[in-house]
Amino acid sequence: MDEFTDCAESFIRDFPNAESWIRWWMLPAHATMLFPSFRKMTPELWNSLPETTNPEEAQHWKIYAALKRRLALIPGIKGLFAFVEHYRKLEEAAAHGTKIYYGNDPQQWKRTKARLGYTKPSRHNAARRRITKSDSRPPDTSKALLSKQHVRTQRKAEYEKSYKWKDNSCWLDCALTVVSTAAARDYAQSMAPIFESLPTTSPLKDLFQMVHTRTQGSIELLGYETGGSDLLNNQRDGFRRQIRRVNGHTDPGLCSFNSVFGWLYAMCDYRRTARTKAAVDPAIERAASYFRSTIVILKTCTENSSGFDHWQLSHVRQRPEFQLGRAACEKYAGNMRKWFQDVVRVTKSVPSAACWQVEDGRPFCLHGNVRTQEILLNIPVVLIIEIGDTKQCEWDIPASITPYASNAAASAAGVKYSIVAHVYGGEANKHFTARYVSTSGAKRRIFDYNDMKHEGHAIQRSTKTLAGSLTGPSRSIKIAENFELYGLVYHLDGGEQAQKFFRKQQVENAQKLGLKFHFDPSNDNGVPSRCEFNHPHAERMDDASPWIKQPSLRNLEYISNFPRSPKKNATPCLPMAPRVPPSSSDSEEDAAPNTPPAPATLPLPSPIEPDDDVEVRSSSQITSSTTVCPVWCSGEGCEAYFVEGDDEYDEVQCLDCKWWSHIRCLPKGIDWHDPAVEFICRRCKFFEAEELVLFPPPSTSKLEDGSVRWYPARFLRRDRQQQGTNLEFEFVWLDCVENAVGAGQKFSASREFCKAVYHLCEEPGKIKRSQLPKVRMPQYLDPNFTGHNNPQLEAIFNSAIPSIAGILTDFSDLHPLVGHYINFAAEAKKPKKRPKRGVNLTPTESSIAFDWHETIGLRSTPEQNAVKALAITKLLRRITFDALDPDDKSSPAEWNIRVSSVGSALLQILVVQHELGEPLNLNGDLLDDLLSRKIIASTFDGVPVLKLIMSCAMGQITNATTSVEKFAKFEREFTVYDEKYRPPTFRRIADSTVKPTPPITVTVKRAAEDEIEDEPSPTRVKKGEDSERPKPRRRARAKNSG
Repeated sequence: MDEFTDCAESFIRDFPNAESWIRWWMLPAHATMLFPSFRKMTPELWNSLPETTNPEEAQHWKIYAALKRRLALIPGIKGLFAFVEHYRKLEEAAAHGTKIYYGNDPQQWKRTKARLGYTKPSRHNAARRRITKSDSRPPDTSKALLSKQHVRTQRKAEYEKSYKWKDNSCWLDCALTVVSTAAARDYAQSMAPIFESLPTTSPLKDLFQMVHTRTQGSIELLGYETGGSDLLNNQRDGFRRQIRRVNGHTDPGLCSFNSVFGWLYAMCDYRRTARTKAAVDPAIERAASYFRSTIVILKTCTENSSGFDHWQLSHVRQRPEFQLGRAACEKYAGNMRKWFQDVVRVTKSVPSAACWQVEDGRPFCLHGNVRTQEILLNIPVVLIIEIGDTKQCEWDIPASITPYASNAAASAAGVKYSIVAHVYGGEANKHFTARYVSTSGAKRRIFDYNDMKHEGHAIQRSTKTLAGSLTGPSRSIKIAENFELYGLVYHLDGGEQAQKFFRKQQVENAQKLGLKFHFDPSNDNGVPSRCEFNHPHAERMDDASPWIKQPSLRNLEYISNFPRSPKKNATPCLPMAPRVPPSSSDSEEDAAPNTPPAPATLPLPSPIEPDDDVEVRSSSQITSSTTVCPVWCSGEGCEAYFVEGDDEYDEVQCLDCKWWSHIRCLPKGIDWHDPAVEFICRRCKFFEAEELVLFPPPSTSKLEDGSVRWYPARFLRRDRQQQGTNLEFEFVWLDCVENAVGAGQKFSASREFCKAVYHLCEEPGKIKRSQLPKVRMPQYLDPNFTGHNNPQLEAIFNSAIPSIAGILTDFSDLHPLVGHYINFAAEAKKPKKRPKRGVNLTPTESSIAFDWHETIGLRSTPEQNAVKALAITKLLRRITFDALDPDDKSSPAEWNIRVSSVGSALLQILVVQHELGEPLNLNGDLLDDLLSRKIIASTFDGVPVLKLIMSCAMGQITNATTSVEKFAKFEREFTVYDEKYRPPTFRRIADSTVKPTPPITVTVKRAAEDEIEDEPSPTRVKKGEDSERPKPRRRARAKNSG
């Protein structure tokens, strides 16, 4: 048995596509028919069995032909007995020599075979010539002269050793596999010379040893090792323990971007790993550049209210990871080459919302042109790109990426990235897999790697082409179900030599911007050690300068040495008091080496209070920053609303102003490391989505004019592509006020216009009461109104009562509403957990019906409830109790339950169909649209708009008692009840996908003298003849004899 198991496992390993087939035959019930090791018969008995089952199958056919199939038990037994009895009689007759057939013997072929050895002459010549149809041409003998055509057989599966899953290690297994595969392409030329000089205490040295084991023949990668590779698995376990000691990284084991490559970013962050006062080891800095890029940030603030242009230049630092989200996909139309070339471009700059210098949490300069330039000084050898939201946006993944559109010298130097691997992740199963191109064995192969399958071995794909496997449109790449693309890995063809060529080119281009770079003679990696701003009209400011309220030891501040003419009608900047320089201990630890001396400070303009976009609080504790821009955190409960930086907490950058916020202060449950998540801070957006606002007509030129009327609107969205235009912010007018302007129409406004509107609404009293509209309410919301009446609904309900009565009489669960209610009521009546003593948790029938209406999304207004109450009374009056079982004493109660639950729901569904303008139908198809939320309840905006108008006119009232009293008084003044105004209570947000069932239509009937609102009279009469018009004849009802 062991030998058979080994052979079977070997067969499965060589032919994985046949695994399901062989596993079926290996089941004990099936294996006894094929494999001797499973056989229970003696060899003699087994050999006595016939080699074919044709006789049994022929006899089965005879039984089916005589008795037919699918018989019940007793008829089947009687039929089999008659069948056996028939053949018993035939056997007895044949034994006595009686002829049991008509005509010739039907089994003459048996005697022919016994005499000649074959049954037909055609079967005697086994090598008979195949007869073909003549085409009147000479015979073609070329096929006979050629060798036999090669028969293609299934290719034997090839494997490559990797790491076997252990304790949720898929994130590390995938990362180590793809990083080692990328590094193997130029191991001897780039990685080995760079990493061999690392100190033994560096965790990057351990990573180098992991790559060395896979690439330098310590193990044979190709092939299958039963149980997995012990050497690789043991190395992985030890390296995982080493990762936990890396500062800035935890071992989460979760399905997020920070899990796959976060450990590598933290390991290469020499600023975090080097906590001593000594300079960073050049060998560590050189090795970190193998995986991470280097940048400097230049910020400019010109044409501001101060009259002085100023700049901020960061020290040389590491760039954050490359991430691509939906915003980048829309900007570059999914072209990854254009995106990378735009990242590398030195002259690229993006606008910022405000100046980076602040005083008490307020921007230093106002109305200035603030721009930020990120200058890339180094590109990594192994480029890792994290991609998010590939289901919503599609990237065109190229086989190669170049930083320059056309540069012959760069191409010759190997400045080109080639695709190496994909990393896939699944949110549902919290698992990572990979696909990579391996060059081991002097042949290019594409492997799929899942550490939970094949004992940690990667299996080769059947195709060798990159298109459709690693390159092309992201949605067309075939990946496993429930997985999506998470990351790309590229390798720089020229290795370290291409890096040096790129650094030289970028430094030369950056010098044209006025940047001056300094290189450390002891470090030959080619990365500048520090940078200065060498502008002819700029001078560096000291940290003690009154211009710098928030000094940073990682940024240099510059200011123009002569004043510029200030902008016309501009507000001067905020004055800044002198600040005491930081202590010497801090400067010794964090200051950059060889810092040039600071020049004298410049005079300040006259002070004046600025106008700001958003209210913030200053920080009570300022720490040194590693972020590109300052932290402007508006999170709830944050102790540092404005911090120049924070080494201890992760931060997320705003897409607009490029300022940062603490992730710990933002809403939970969102993966802010995911590039698909777009973050816009509170200072860049005045309104939240679906927020109600008061707005004047966009054509208004003077907002503070007392004659301008303000109307309610709903904020829809902000179009970032229309930034700076009149189409940036989009709204829609509401119709819940008197004399509404453009009810239901959309309009757009610019940022400046929205900013002015925002500030006017935030300051109570700026908008007079005469400028505010009165809220229009439907009459049924008036608490003092009791005469609810709706002729249209009354006519619809009266016409539907016979059909509803029929549905309630049958009460068949085949009707969608009846079936859903029966299941809901049965579930609600199930005994719950043991209640406390004296507490009754058994629900009543009325509460079950109410909860069921809420569950399926049916809500009604006071007017609709009043009209439904009359219809329900008529419905109960129409129903006869004879329809139920006469012996059932609970029949009246049962009818009340049916009417109050399903009957009321059917009436409300007619209301929904009437409001939506859809055909009146009682077949219950609308239930699926309600449950799937394709039809939802429409919230009336009157009350929220009334509160909004009150807050704009009177401000926020903190006292609860005063607030209730003032609101009641304000409501009486600014509310108008309209008898004809009926806002919609339901709206359809998606088309129905339910397959229609036979309809139960409702035809609205009414008497000739009845008039329904908004409907013409049934007959045309002359004016003044209403009293003379004869009334229609009515048929007398027969009296009930019973």
